[in-house]
Amino acid sequence: MNPRGRSIGSSSPPSDTSPALIRSLPSPQPGCLATIVAQLILHNYPRGMPEQRRTQRRVTDPAVLKALAHPMRMRLYELLVIDGPANASALAEHVDEPVALVSYHLHQLGRYGYAEHAPELARDNRERWWRAVPGGVSWSAADFLDDPGARATALAAWRVNLGRRVERIQSFQEALDSWGKDWADAAISSDSPLRLTPDELRELGAEVHALLRRWRERETPDESNEAGGAAREHVFAVFDAVPFRP
Repeated sequence: MNPRGRSIGSSSPPSDTSPALIRSLPSPQPGCLATIVAQLILHNYPRGMPEQRRTQRRVTDPAVLKALAHPMRMRLYELLVIDGPANASALAEHVDEPVALVSYHLHQLGRYGYAEHAPELARDNRERWWRAVPGGVSWSAADFLDDPGARATALAAWRVNLGRRVERIQSFQEALDSWGKDWADAAISSDSPLRLTPDELRELGAEVHALLRRWRERETPDESNEAGGAAREHVFAVFDAVPFRP
């Protein structure tokens, strides 16, 4: 099914970084946020990032993953990815939470390698800016199956991620009048039952990643101010492909 108007739309959006905790993966390139269930991926590749900083990190340590399995931290991380560096005060205003609480969660993101300080942006010694660590992160449920505690952590992270995705899509539907007919018609929701082997599903995932990468890397103006052109917005693209038994 591919009904128009059921949509994936508006965008509101990772310790120790030692090899023992985070395993490097081959890197896609500049982009926004994309997710695949069972192997969940958050891309963070600002345009112009040096090649050595584009390596995606695969989280395999439950303690590192647990740091992101929190709605507020996921939200703050996304804001740093999408909007760029910020300080606790600006982020607190954005999420409507106390500065002290936001600062605590930023320090947790920093402790576990999802965010880092940006001292060059501070105006004085009291001000602390944060940015998302470039490269993005991923984790696979397969890495957490052997230990019940680790599995529970991976499940909690998945639930936070799922809630974030549902909330964003629901927000778009509830505010459809403000987006207008053009975005309502352009937004996509699609599902299709397939018969695949695990290797074929991996191949499908690789093809979807390649397609999203092509769209991320295409040349676009910083702002869509071309004469007669439509405004360019953040678009939240989600792809889930899991086996099921009817």
